[in-house]
Amino acid sequence: MRYSYYFLPFFLFISGLETSFAQAGSQDSIKYFQERLAVQTTPEERAPILAKLAWFYSETGEFEKSMKAATEAIPILEKTKNYERLARVYVSLAQVFQYQNDFAKTLYYTEKALQTIRLTNDKPHIVTATMNYAVSLSDYKRFDESLKVFDDALKMAIEIKDTTNITNIYLNLASAYYDHGDYNKIRQPVNAGLILAYKTKSDDAILRGEAILGAALLGEKKFAEADEHFKKAESLLPEINSPYYDRQMAFIRTEWAALQGNYKEAFNYQKKFYETDTLMANKENRQKVAQLETQLRMNEKELENVNLQNKLAQQKWLFISGAVVLGLLVALFYLQRKSLAQKHDLLQAQHKLSAAELSLVQSQLESFADTVSEKNQLINKFENELKDLKLKDTASTHTLLDQINQARILTDEQWQDFRLKFEKLHPQFITRLHQQNPNLTDTETQMACMIRLNFTNTQVAGMLGISNESVTKNRYRLRKKIEQSDLNSYLSTI
Repeated sequence: MRYSYYFLPFFLFISGLETSFAQAGSQDSIKYFQERLAVQTTPEERAPILAKLAWFYSETGEFEKSMKAATEAIPILEKTKNYERLARVYVSLAQVFQYQNDFAKTLYYTEKALQTIRLTNDKPHIVTATMNYAVSLSDYKRFDESLKVFDDALKMAIEIKDTTNITNIYLNLASAYYDHGDYNKIRQPVNAGLILAYKTKSDDAILRGEAILGAALLGEKKFAEADEHFKKAESLLPEINSPYYDRQMAFIRTEWAALQGNYKEAFNYQKKFYETDTLMANKENRQKVAQLETQLRMNEKELENVNLQNKLAQQKWLFISGAVVLGLLVALFYLQRKSLAQKHDLLQAQHKLSAAELSLVQSQLESFADTVSEKNQLINKFENELKDLKLKDTASTHTLLDQINQARILTDEQWQDFRLKFEKLHPQFITRLHQQNPNLTDTETQMACMIRLNFTNTQVAGMLGISNESVTKNRYRLRKKIEQSDLNSYLSTI
């Protein structure tokens, strides 16, 4: 059994109103801080109060409220670098998961708390956080690591003469040894802790120390001696008035009675444990109560009837569970198939749409090239007719011929429209072409694009406003410049 868990409350970093559950009324503290929170308006004012509420909610088992308060406080405390309060929030989250037996998350948040509180250089608080981290390592079965961290915490506590932390480190170290089965190593730290606890009259520490020592004796089957220490611990329960400690003493007493074969008393203790368990009233505890009740009835010669009822209930539950699981699997399989079919139809539709769009762009580019070619043919015809009229010796004729030749060349706006359509069809082509051939001119880039579109020499000539022979020469120069023997194949791979 995990006595280190059952007798390890995490300790707050600031004394005063924020004492442990066993030292002050958590419900009264919650009410007090809720009233203070109600009159705060800014996030910076609310965050420190939320940090305190997160702790007290975790103390009273109101985990959802604790998580909500912590979630709201953490980003503000991080932003304002209020590391002391931020560490408190991480400790609250650690306690939430500790009492849910989620030791991986407990370890995570105790480590976060330690990392955060180290930023304050506050030695007493760093000692407390180091001890908490050591306990989490032990709970997470990293025992050797935990011993080293316990040792670090104890050295720091002794150096600053922090009696409270020294006491708790000894008690938690004893719990860790018990968890690990090192019963012969328990007495030294627990006795050291108890001496300090009695000296400082710390009822909390005395109760925990006596309970841990009793648990160690229980592990050695020394029931009478264990009973003496349990009674000392139980005598402090009314004074401390903590449902947590009531619950844990009931748990240990259950084990104590069961190991001696006193199932009736074990059942009564387990029932008390279950009734006071405000944090862990789950299926596991209900099953434990049912098991002890069965053992009690065995002693009362009622085993046969109980076994029959349990068997029928189990068969019924297995049948119902099997039917439900089967139904869920069938439903899940159907939904997955339906979802996959819908995704497949959507992808097909998108593919068809994309193909249609690309085909349309290709057609538009080819049509554009053909239109330009037809325009240039008309210009050529008009130029030839002027030449036939033998007007080329006049100044006005020269001007007109210059305008005609200029009309063969596409405007910047036309080229921009061409480029936009081209890049839809072949994204990043021009960028990659320039990366591989940074010295290309604009005309050479335009020709490369048209070759990539498989334009004919006539279409290229029309687009560039040159003759077919010039296109052939320009293609040759381009092939030499980029040092490729097969220009079409090279451009198709870019």
